[in-house]
Amino acid sequence: HRDLHSFPTRRSSDLLHIQLIVVFVDSSHLSIYVLDGSPEHAPLLQFAINPSCIDSTLVLLTVSYEQPWLILDQLKHWLGLLHDHLDNLNLDHDRRQELGRQSVRRWFEYTEPGEEIDAAITKAVASPVREQAAGEELISLPPGVLTRNLGLELVVVVTKVGGFL
Repeated sequence: HRDLHSFPTRRSSDLLHIQLIVVFVDSSHLSIYVLDGSPEHAPLLQFAINPSCIDSTLVLLTVSYEQPWLILDQLKHWLGLLHDHLDNLNLDHDRRQELGRQSVRRWFEYTEPGEEIDAAITKAVASPVREQAAGEELISLPPGVLTRNLGLELVVVVTKVGGFL
């Protein structure tokens, strides 16, 4: 097991201070793919994210806080590459929609560890706007939220923040 900080980060360009880590889990194994921040590595997404494993895939983006002014551009760049890759997978429209709905559901149901009791009370009092359609419960998001919903579990980790706290 390697600590996340031990993964090398390329320094040849300001836009390379990001890594994409794809984790695929099934009942018998755990697969981890680490793509350095170079755009040349984007074609390797085909090996890490494919239709057969998309339901159990987590994407972990690591960004360095050494140059915080670059973080947003780096995230937008890689999220765009992920979105393009998912579009090229030719997933069935219904499956893609279901992945998006699951993502929205996870967003609303997320609870910080240790805050389960408080979250249960808050959800009972202030639940999100819900609509009923065709026997299915839909959750309405505020405008501008998840406008490019990947339908994947996504975690962003910011490293090297010690000097800035």
